[in-house]
Order: sequence, then structure tokens, then C-alpha cells
Amino acid sequence: MKKELFIFSVLFIAFRTLAFAQCTPDFTIDEPGLSPDDSDLDCIVQGEAYDATIQFKNFEEFEFGGNVVNVNSIRIDSINNGPSGIEWETNKSDNTFASGENGCIRVFGTTNDPMAIYPLSIIVTADVDGVGVIQVDAASQGLGYSLRVKEPGAECPEIETGVREISSVVSFELSPNPVKANANINFNSNETASFDVEVFTLGGQLVNTQKMEVVNGFNNLSLDMSTLSNGVYIISLRDKNNNRITERMVIAN
Repeated sequence: MKKELFIFSVLFIAFRTLAFAQCTPDFTIDEPGLSPDDSDLDCIVQGEAYDATIQFKNFEEFEFGGNVVNVNSIRIDSINNGPSGIEWETNKSDNTFASGENGCIRVFGTTNDPMAIYPLSIIVTADVDGVGVIQVDAASQGLGYSLRVKEPGAECPEIETGVREISSVVSFELSPNPVKANANINFNSNETASFDVEVFTLGGQLVNTQKMEVVNGFNNLSLDMSTLSNGVYIISLRDKNNNRITERMVIAN
């Protein structure tokens, strides 16, 4: 009997510990996105236990292909590229959140990885009206987030805020969109340069890349998209300083 009571007590304490360890959503957050800003999240100290919470509110709608579409739900599938030893969990057992729902992500563990900034790849599956179920890297939708690791006693690495766009490029557009075969990239530039033109899936996989020599004035490039499967892709121009301009393109053969 004593043995059974002891086992029950251990299980009860373990259950309470797990229950209290789970993060709790902040229902006062009324703007979609992640909070706090990653530059305000506590730094991870090498060799020390870490436990922090990222709050978020799911989007109800967003602009897609020039139209505003409704988000039915998202599911967080994975969070990659963080420091080794740092794990994550949400307040939902299935990591699925309805349109406009508040949620939270607990990040915890211990790492001895080098002092650095670790940009996360947050992969979500979204159920979107008029589009269906798609897999998206949150960073491609402007929801990039990073974790920072520092040595004991050191200053935390600073995260550069804001999106760095290519200032020399104006009137950037893709046509046609949706596209069946060839996509045209059109823009004006106020200087000569060499750009990398990159095509990514929404999951962040690079599927096409090529160099483009840019002239001062009007520029045009034709991309062969006929070998790619139907779906949504990210077209990106990147300069030598890793500044970018990106746009979504739909392939519908």
C-alpha cells in the first residue's frame, strides 16, 4: 500500500510540474503577430537553464496574390535552426490555433552553442480560404524571429530591426500572377548592380537561383516556372549586402 501511495505521489507531482511548466496565452494581445519583439526576449546564457515565452495572436486575414483572404487556422509544425538543447512547446497539444486565437510558445532548455543570433525557421500549415491548405515559413510572411545566445557575463548580441530592402529598386512587379510558364520580373533601378534572383517554396526551400546584371533604368527578366509544381512561391531579389525585395507568385498550370 505504501509503495502504491509513493508511486501515486510521484506521478501527481510530475503531472503538476508539467502542468505549471506549460505557457499561458496573454489574451490582452490584440494585434496579430509575435510578442515580445525578439530583440526584447531574454538572452540565453551558455550552460544555464533557460525558460521563456513567446506570445502570439493568429491572423484573421492577410493579403495574398493581391487579394485579402481569410485564415481559418494554422498549425505550428516545427521550429528549426535554434541553438541545440533548446526545445519548444505550445499551450495546445496539437499546436493548432483558430483564426484570431491567442497562443504562446514556450522555449526552454540548456545550450553550450556559440554566442550568436539564431534566426528561427517556424514552419506552419495554414488553412486559407480560396487557397486551401499550404505550408509556410513564418519568416517569408514577415514573421521572422530569432533567439540569442551569449557567454556568461557578456553583452547579448543585438538584433538588427526592420526589413532591409534594396533602396535602388523601384516599381518592382511580377507578371502575370498567377503564372503558367514564364514569369516576368520588371523594375526600375537607379544604379547598376548584380543581383541574385531566387525562388523559394513557402517552406523556405530554394528551388531556383540565377544571376541578374542590373542596369540603370528599366530592367526585365523572364523566369521559366514551367518545371515547378502548382502552388505559392516567393520570388526574391538579393543584392551583395543581402538586402532583399520579395514578392509572392502563384503557379497555376
